[in-house]
Amino acid sequence: MSIATSRHVWERWDHVWHVLFYAVLLLTGLLALDPATQPRLPVIVIGMLALGGWYAIHLSPATWRLIRDQPVRVALYLALGWAIWYALTLSHAAALILLCALAPQAFLYLRFPYSLVALIILNSLTLLLLNQINPALIATWMLLIALSTGGAALLGFFITQLIRQSEQRQALIAALEAARTHLAEREREAGRLHERERLAGELHDTITQGLIGIVRLLEAAEDSAQPEDQRLHLIQVARATARANLAEARRFIWELRPPLLEQGNLAQALQHHLTAWSQSNHIPVELVISPAVDSIAEPIQIALLRVTQEALANVAKHAHASRVTVTLSLMPDALVLDVNDDGAGFNPSATPEGFGIGNMRRRLRQVGGTLTVESAPAEGTTIMAEIPLQESGHESHPHPDR
Repeated sequence: MSIATSRHVWERWDHVWHVLFYAVLLLTGLLALDPATQPRLPVIVIGMLALGGWYAIHLSPATWRLIRDQPVRVALYLALGWAIWYALTLSHAAALILLCALAPQAFLYLRFPYSLVALIILNSLTLLLLNQINPALIATWMLLIALSTGGAALLGFFITQLIRQSEQRQALIAALEAARTHLAEREREAGRLHERERLAGELHDTITQGLIGIVRLLEAAEDSAQPEDQRLHLIQVARATARANLAEARRFIWELRPPLLEQGNLAQALQHHLTAWSQSNHIPVELVISPAVDSIAEPIQIALLRVTQEALANVAKHAHASRVTVTLSLMPDALVLDVNDDGAGFNPSATPEGFGIGNMRRRLRQVGGTLTVESAPAEGTTIMAEIPLQESGHESHPHPDR
């Protein structure tokens, strides 16, 4: 059971009130068993049975639920019980002790202003009974009733404020739980969207690019003008690319590191990919890499490898370049990757960014990095990825197995 739907403390202790009432009612019956009351004994028994039956309404949750939420019904219920009690007390004064069980009900079932009125009525009935017992002490009875009424009013007000505060806190807790549930749902939705975006980027960087390369190789191999040995070479490269993509898909399913990083360090992975890309696209690629790049954190290595793959894929599709240079520089406070080509270039401010560049930006943002595109028509393009190692939270550190 949640906190917001749990019952109040006094509601969980209803059985204590039930036991108290019937215990006092039994005590009243025992005190009424004396020789002087023999003539009135049938009336006393009937009155006690009627009062016990009246209170038994509490013991039926379905019946009591119909009364407790309606102030008018509660008032009629209390009036009926007090009338039975008054008649019983007229038969035997011992019934006055039932006040200890009857009076608190006014504060339990009515709001404070109405409970105070009910208490005054109940004490007025008590004063009438006491006056019949000993009229000479009416002044004393009035003083006692006034003091008890004032004390009960103060105590009732205090208890009512506690109840109100409890209800307000319960409402606040319910609101907080609802907000927490809503926030958790929003976070789950954001997580799903983020994962969907990440998966889309992974697929674009790996499987999609590989399939594009395979299609281009096979289309080139279908060219009848190609020499036979060249066509066989293109088919072999397409086969190797397909196997690499199959391995990438398997690793992707199991959420492991990129296969290139599984086979070696970042420098070896970059060199392997650049060599395969150069062979399939017939574009020379030069790799310039700083020592100690293997000491950077794995998330950064993966991001740099994916950015390089995406940048080279863009070169193959759009640049018409004759040469590409990839430079990875490890500086004291930043890691910089440059992918430069001497191709057609474009105007970055006038050309909308495609999915590839947007994906590179998102991937770098995840490791605290930024992407800069420098290009101009007929002047080539440079893609620069910069990752502040200290500020990104991915400080360079050696791998435990190196």
